[in-house]
Amino acid sequence: MTRLPRRLFHLYKNRRFHLRGTCPVCGRYSAFICKDPQSLRGDLFCFFCRSSSRNRHIAKILAQSILPGAKSIKEAVKDSGVRIYNTNACGSIHRALADSGYYLCSEYLPEIPFGTIDERGIWSEDLQNLSFGSDNFDYIITEDVLEHVRDYRKAFTEIKRVLKSGGKHVFTLPLNICKNTARRVDISRGNDIHVLPPVYHEDPLNDEGALVYTDFGRDMLDELEGMKMPTQIRFSEYEDKFSGIFNSMVLISTKQ
Repeated sequence: MTRLPRRLFHLYKNRRFHLRGTCPVCGRYSAFICKDPQSLRGDLFCFFCRSSSRNRHIAKILAQSILPGAKSIKEAVKDSGVRIYNTNACGSIHRALADSGYYLCSEYLPEIPFGTIDERGIWSEDLQNLSFGSDNFDYIITEDVLEHVRDYRKAFTEIKRVLKSGGKHVFTLPLNICKNTARRVDISRGNDIHVLPPVYHEDPLNDEGALVYTDFGRDMLDELEGMKMPTQIRFSEYEDKFSGIFNSMVLISTKQ
């Protein structure tokens, strides 16, 4: 069987999971294609911009916050003057925001000094010790990043520091609201000691994957409240299906 028929068979097999609607990332009426029905949160790819359900949920929340009524994050940021920091320098949201004059992105690039720019023009940043000045950004985006940060409390502290008053941290992470937060790796003695079996998530910049340091639970919300970063959880609703959003959860913290 040739490559094309296999792809067509794959699309046909998952046809009942495909959706159609307007993409909150690129703003186009699109088909949202399912490749893996077991992982719809990170699936349902936009035919045009390749955004996933998770990407579109973040984009929709951002767009509605910046410019109510905007069809896409690309439309919302145009001429808005809002300063956005994204801890991802690739993907659909990055591409949609890249032309904004007030947008900044970074990656965790330990091979070069943090706070410097690589040959591609990407900032190397450590969320535990950001190089930016305080009260700098209106919005910060982190997508499934914080579970991989060695000391997540330092990361939350730094995110709050560089946000403007009233600024928002819009983020995703694996969150089990039926349990409390658990450290998978003990960092209290300086080095990493695994207290639970190592778990790695796929990382486009590292063939070995990204180590999970923390399993987040419901008490994380209390921690953020204590930091004066009250946090809402937005679960995808029925109407979100018309934006190609399904089985998704986004958290929004606001700096007080």
